[in-house]
Amino acid sequence: MNAAAILVNRATVIDLAFWKPHEKAFAGASFNVHCLLSGPVDGNNRDEGVVADFSTAKKTIKRDIDQHIDPYQFDSPTDAALANGFDHKLVLPTKEFFRPLTGEESQLFESAVFKFERTGETHCLVTNQQMPQFRLLVPLNALRLVPADVLFDLEKEVFTPFEKYLGDFLQQSLPGVTIKSFVDQRPDLGPLGRLLGGKCHIEFFDYAHGLRHSSSYGCQNILHGHLSFVASMDPSEAQQISKYLNGAYLYQSKVTHGSVPLRIEYHTDARGEFSYQPGEGDHQNNLNLGNEPTVENLGAHIASVLKTRSPFFLSEGLQKGCLVDGRS
Repeated sequence: MNAAAILVNRATVIDLAFWKPHEKAFAGASFNVHCLLSGPVDGNNRDEGVVADFSTAKKTIKRDIDQHIDPYQFDSPTDAALANGFDHKLVLPTKEFFRPLTGEESQLFESAVFKFERTGETHCLVTNQQMPQFRLLVPLNALRLVPADVLFDLEKEVFTPFEKYLGDFLQQSLPGVTIKSFVDQRPDLGPLGRLLGGKCHIEFFDYAHGLRHSSSYGCQNILHGHLSFVASMDPSEAQQISKYLNGAYLYQSKVTHGSVPLRIEYHTDARGEFSYQPGEGDHQNNLNLGNEPTVENLGAHIASVLKTRSPFFLSEGLQKGCLVDGRS
């Protein structure tokens, strides 16, 4: 029986927020996911002449990465978060898995130990003793745990451990083939040059948010994020926008006063209650847009506050976004 390999290029995109132990802060990230499937030709397909049906494989990979587990199936919140998918989740560390932590990492890990307390059948309260202000109440399927060493390497933009962990996760749904996953953070610029009138200057930034009114189940998660970019013909404006947004948490919320400076709360019909009380330094800045923190509203906010003069494109992740006139 002949063996072969097929590449499922850009099978999907992962958008998430994750804890950066060195910075002791949350950040947004986005990844294009590619998978190499290898195995015997017609191993499971009789006379088809393929390693795996391309369309089926691509849909299966996307389904697993997007997966929101059924909270009722798990007694432990950590078991639930380890079975969850990755897209539009908050990623937090669990015990080291692939390699021992360095001395510095071990100390950082001790301060990054999050406590997960189940509240009711579907929700979880997340706290951290090192950050007494921080409190997060979310559905169990809004969280994803990964080994601490994977998270440390992800923070340093060393993607190989994350790729291996992701490949092992995907393997369970595609028996008979071997899966090797790859990720990158290259944006899809598409026709931006033509839309903006010439060669664009690109600047990256990351942010986190939650979209209460979104029709997308994943987007309702109060703490998910994106690696994004701004494209503009004006380099100085692109840099100004990137600096303004990098590390931001975008929200529309009630604000409490006193010892707790900020608490974001909302209810969705599909997922129930969400509540996020940032700890000190969780984000470089907390930015109240005054309305739903979509990329469309963010673009209008930028044009108004920064008094931009040129059209620009503001992305939400690596492949989609909003074209803004930019002339205030």
